[in-house]
This record gives sequence, structure tokens and C-alpha cells, in this order.
Amino acid sequence: MRIAILGATNIKHMSLISHYLDNIDLSKHAIDIIYADKHGINELIDNVGIYKFPLRINPNYSKLKKLKSFHKFKVFAEKLIKEKKYDLIIDWGTYTVQIFNNFLIINYIVN
Repeated sequence: MRIAILGATNIKHMSLISHYLDNIDLSKHAIDIIYADKHGINELIDNVGIYKFPLRINPNYSKLKKLKSFHKFKVFAEKLIKEKKYDLIIDWGTYTVQIFNNFLIINYIVN
């Protein structure tokens, strides 16, 4: 099974991600983490595919400019999800759910 963990934040801010990774048999399932890298750091996890989108947001940006930045991440992640054809997507956090809600309903719940 191909599994993606999708997050709008850095891996280091995904609390309890180790719990998920410890309870999924990595010899039977391929796991990728798709995330927005807000801090410009490389985060690696053994036996897990990492797909990061560099996201530079200045706290002084307007809300519109911040939304445009997250929209670029959304386009990146949706394209990757379509290419990889994941069997399961774990949506990490309420903000991520808000960004990808319609895409996931159309592509994973309705089908």
C-alpha cells in the first residue's frame, strides 16, 4: 500500500508522527511525507520518501500574499498525489484539511 502523510508544516512540528511511523510496517507499505518547509531545513526519516515544498512566508505579508504562497504548495502537493496514486492519505492538522478538503473529497471519498 502507498501511504502519504500530507502536512502544511515542517515535519518537526507534526506532533506524534513517530507514533504513526512506528505502527506502520514499512516493509509492507511505502510511506511518503509531503509537506511545506517553512524553515528552510532538511528533514530526513529512514525508509520514508520526503517531498518538501519550500514556503517562505514573512510575518508581515498580507493575508492574500500568504494565501497565494499556500496555494502554490497546494498545486505542488495535488500534482504529486495524482502522479503517485496513493492508496491512503493521512491529512496532518486542521489547516491542511482546510487547504485540501475539496481535492481529497473528490479524489478519495467520492471515487
